Amino acid sequence: MLVGLQKFCQSDSISHTEPVNFVIYLKESCLKAFSINTYARAINSFLNWLHERSELSEKLRIQKLREEETIIRLFEDRELKALSLPINLKRSGRDGDMLCCAC
Repeated sequence: MLVGLQKFCQSDSISHTEPVNFVIYLKESCLKAFSINTYARAINSFLNWLHERSELSEKLRIQKLREEETIIRLFEDRELKALSLPINLKRSGRDGDMLCCAC
């Protein structure tokens, strides 16, 4: 990951544009916002470490991208009743318990 960031650094010092360009590169690589935010957290930790060691004069930070909200569809009562099958609990050897339908 830091090797990828290194491609965007023009010199030995890091300015605000390099991390931003890296995020743009990640977006163009078709990564989802969740994955890009994972990279951003790691880079932010590295940038914070550089600032604490006085390697960076200003504290740089990459803002998190907005992630898509996943809407989970809930079952309606009639759908739950349609799914209710008698269930037996069987022992399946070393794997422990396993649910099986008594069909």
